[in-house]
Amino acid sequence: MSATIELFELFKERLTVRSDHAAGQILGVKPQTISNWRTRGSQAEPKLIEMMCRKLEQDPMPWLLRAQADQAHDPANGLVWKRMATRLGISLSAVALAVAKLFSDANMQMAVAMGGMDEYAWGAMSSMGQALTILS
Repeated sequence: MSATIELFELFKERLTVRSDHAAGQILGVKPQTISNWRTRGSQAEPKLIEMMCRKLEQDPMPWLLRAQADQAHDPANGLVWKRMATRLGISLSAVALAVAKLFSDANMQMAVAMGGMDEYAWGAMSSMGQALTILS
């Protein structure tokens, strides 16, 4: 299953809607667009992936990278995107360990409020394992 379809199905589930049409209206896409995702293997635009991830409270980075890998026409290019996603996951792991030493759980919300890290940074750290799972 492609990244876009997998994410779209999770999005529909979160919204508790069954039809592609209803979920597509929420995203502002035409039924033909969703049909292209399903039948032609095309991927959602990055802004749509980000919109779905916001609703799911997930970091969009692994989904964006996977969509790029899925969209690559040359298998070698797909592997490049997958390697980048893996490297990103490893880099995020290192960042998470360093940040965990600097901030206790009690201080995390304060750090976010003070602008130390945004919601995506914290989301990225909490979803590092998810990124590697999605790509495998």
